Amino acid sequence: MSGAIDGFDWDDGNREHCAKHGVTATAVEALFGGLIDVFPDPGHSTAEEIRSIAVGRTA
Repeated sequence: MSGAIDGFDWDDGNREHCAKHGVTATAVEALFGGLIDVFPDPGHSTAEEIRSIAVGRTA
């Protein structure tokens, strides 16, 4: 995956999912300011055509 991220569209479900794992939406957004690896993640969705997982680090 390449290109710039131009924004995030958070819904309540995503915010609750992050909070359940002890991660803030701000921390997730910070990942995209640094280097990340993106991989296909078809095992976590049967409803989405394309689903990916991003792995990175924040301060």
